[in-house]
Amino acid sequence: MGLNKASQCLLVSDVKKSQDYYRDQLGFKIDGQFVERDGVSFLIKKADNKEVIRPNHTVNGFMDAYIWVDDVDTVYEDFMARGAIFEAEPVNQSYGMREVLVYDIDGYRFCIGGPLK
Repeated sequence: MGLNKASQCLLVSDVKKSQDYYRDQLGFKIDGQFVERDGVSFLIKKADNKEVIRPNHTVNGFMDAYIWVDDVDTVYEDFMARGAIFEAEPVNQSYGMREVLVYDIDGYRFCIGGPLK
């Protein structure tokens, strides 16, 4: 027996608008309550009230998920062409990674990263 996959639950203000953003701006597929792309998936659930929508970075200044990719620039260009919300352009980090921060419409912040080439 082994672990095969994990999905993070995101509490959102509007499930349809959120799923539409993940599909249209980030290239995910909608599968019931989940959005999925290349093995990365999120369970999208309606929040009981907006006060419970607290993206991790608003609490600790970090990110809500780190998504590993082979080529950050290819993903960045794809997301950019789709109209995704970015904090800045991709940057090379001193710890050997190239990363870019992307947001969803409820303010969740994801770091897209991969090793420097």
